Amino acid sequence: MPASNIGGAATLIGDPPNIIIASRAGLTFNDFLVHMAPITVIVFIAFVLLARVLFRSSFRYDERYAAEVMSLDERKAITDPALLTRCLIVLGLVIVGFSLHSGLHVEPSIVALVGAGVMLLVSRVEVSDVLEEVEWPVLVFFMGLFVMVAALGHTGVIERIGTWSADAVGDDYFGGNGTAVAASANVVAIGIAAKTGNPISFWQFTRYGMVVTVLSTLMAWVYVALRYF
Repeated sequence: MPASNIGGAATLIGDPPNIIIASRAGLTFNDFLVHMAPITVIVFIAFVLLARVLFRSSFRYDERYAAEVMSLDERKAITDPALLTRCLIVLGLVIVGFSLHSGLHVEPSIVALVGAGVMLLVSRVEVSDVLEEVEWPVLVFFMGLFVMVAALGHTGVIERIGTWSADAVGDDYFGGNGTAVAASANVVAIGIAAKTGNPISFWQFTRYGMVVTVLSTLMAWVYVALRYF
């Protein structure tokens, strides 16, 4: 999850806040990529090294698991090479569309929706099959969250909290990795983990997430100071 959040910071479409920030600031897909990709790569490398320390108890060699991994045949995972080729072509065109959206005067959301529609056409799958794979509990969670945030915004609560936070720690901080509900990727991953029989509690996530947040925030501050000041 932290890796997803860190990587998601690199592009305009990597995380919902990126789209909001870009739309308010008038940033294009390429603007976001140029400014965010360098620090994202650096922080990701640091996270990989930190993960070896945070989860050292999980990095234990087991002959049984090692044998199972080595026996895997990656080619068996591709059951329809022609379908894979068609989908990769559509994905490539969508990425090109994101890169050129400012010149084409098309919003990234439109590019994504058109790409999704074309993907359904070329894959020839039933819409009902696709809908079964949608994480509906996560979507409902965010629907409720957005309604609550809008209500708090209209009543002035968010403005007061934001002012207090900015006065306390400054206005250049990030926190998507801090708690289980701080980023969409966290909620999705926790839901998937629960379905597979590996539930992750809020405090279990926070215990590791805060360490990653502090590290990534400090590195981001250094990056901003060196590049823009």
